[in-house]
Amino acid sequence: MIKKIIKILYRVVGATFFVAGIFYWICIVGIFDKELWRFDQMPFGWRLATASLAVLYPVTGLGLWLFTAWGLVLWIAVVGIDVAIYGAVPGFFGNSVMIGLHAVALLVVLLLWLATVVTSRKLA
Repeated sequence: MIKKIIKILYRVVGATFFVAGIFYWICIVGIFDKELWRFDQMPFGWRLATASLAVLYPVTGLGLWLFTAWGLVLWIAVVGIDVAIYGAVPGFFGNSVMIGLHAVALLVVLLLWLATVVTSRKLA
């Protein structure tokens, strides 16, 4: 039962990563004509972050959707990158809702994993 919940959570988070990846690709392609919505008009820091996350977000989403170990590893790496980007230089990059979502989702996964460990020890 707990593994099913974890799998559903991975899929929800994976779908969220796909949507966030689409956002970054919209910025790269330049669909909207605003300063931070077009890659060619972004400052260097935003270009670096956008290019990196445009690749990492969809790949992480795929890994989580397929319920793979590398998906979880990429998720943790992306959380580290997001925290570094938005936490280290908040004046330049602003705030991100994704950091809060990452924290809540990772906490839920940790609690579900602990519940799995406790349940398996009781059965043994």
